[in-house]
Amino acid sequence: MNLQLEWKLFEGFMYSLARTVSNTSSYTRKEIAPGSYTSKVKSWILDLYSENEIPDNLNLGALQENTSRSFGWTVRNQIKYARELKEDHFVNIVVGHEVSAVESNSFMQYSPQYDVDKGLIGYPNLDGVNAGDLDLDRLHETSK
Repeated sequence: MNLQLEWKLFEGFMYSLARTVSNTSSYTRKEIAPGSYTSKVKSWILDLYSENEIPDNLNLGALQENTSRSFGWTVRNQIKYARELKEDHFVNIVVGHEVSAVESNSFMQYSPQYDVDKGLIGYPNLDGVNAGDLDLDRLHETSK
C-alpha cells in the first residue's frame, strides 16, 4: 500500500509526505515419496551410513514444509524549493529524510517419514543408533 500527499506551502515551496507498507507471506510443501531415489539419498540420517545412501528399510519418504512472512514500512518527508531566476537560470533545492524497517520470519519443518497416500508423518525406528550421532537441526529451522 502506498500513500503520497503533497502540499504547496507557498510560491516555490512544496512539502511531500510518502508512506509505504508491505506484507508478504509464503508457504511451500515438498513431498518425497517412500521408496524413491530422492528419499534414499537426501535423508536426514544419511551421515550415519558410509555408503551415502540409507538402507531400504529406512527409505520411508519425507515431508518438508516452509512458511515465511515479512512486513515492512517506509516513511519519507521532503521539502522542495524551485524557482526560476530570470529566463535562463533555475534553482532547485531538495531536503528530506527517509526511515524504513523490515521484519522477516521463517520456519521450516522436516518430517523424516511420510506416507503420501494417508498424509501421515512420523519418525523411523532407529534402534541401535546413538541419539548423539543424529543431526536433529536438520528437522527444523527458524530465522528472523
